[in-house]
Amino acid sequence: MSQTTKAYLLIKEKLLNGSIKNGEMLSERVLSEKLSIGRMPVREAIKDLIREELLWTVPGRGAYVRQLSADEVQELYEARYAIEGMAAYLAAMRGDKEEIKTLGRAIKEEITSGDSDSGQLQALGAELHSAIFRAAANRELDKMHKHLHNKMVLNMRLSRMSNTVRIQDSAEEHLDIVEAVISGDSIASRASMERHLEASLNVRTSLFDLNTT
Repeated sequence: MSQTTKAYLLIKEKLLNGSIKNGEMLSERVLSEKLSIGRMPVREAIKDLIREELLWTVPGRGAYVRQLSADEVQELYEARYAIEGMAAYLAAMRGDKEEIKTLGRAIKEEITSGDSDSGQLQALGAELHSAIFRAAANRELDKMHKHLHNKMVLNMRLSRMSNTVRIQDSAEEHLDIVEAVISGDSIASRASMERHLEASLNVRTSLFDLNTT
């Protein structure tokens, strides 16, 4: 593995796990010291992340975590409706449903435990979305999903707050998706996925509204 690739993977990991905060400037010197990698590979890695639209630059200042505008979030979710709605449709129609059943049981157990872990529910939900793409078994859809995935993770960072009501609602929506997929009802599966994404979009949109009041 080249030093540039290593720098790219390490910086990307920090971006997606929240180690680098929204609005924080990425210093080549600081990153080079923290990662024990030369400044040139770090510089090239940052350029790659800018091309992927995970970072953006302010002339004369440096690179920052890419923050999506309200319009960009809307467009991202419109793309998700198409891609994830079809993935749910195909998973119900022809997919291996065992993994989805297992995740559905885990989500239900977490909800009914009386002391549900919000972080665990979010992790299970994210895994369910991935499992639906695996069950759909469509390589082109999977490519499109992977292309959007990192932007989605950064968008989730924007709204990751202790809204336990929304987390519980989202878990219930995931169970609706699981039930529809397991039943083999393609139309209901797509509709359940789209309802879930619409509810998620409404939450993200409300955050922009709060920030402008």
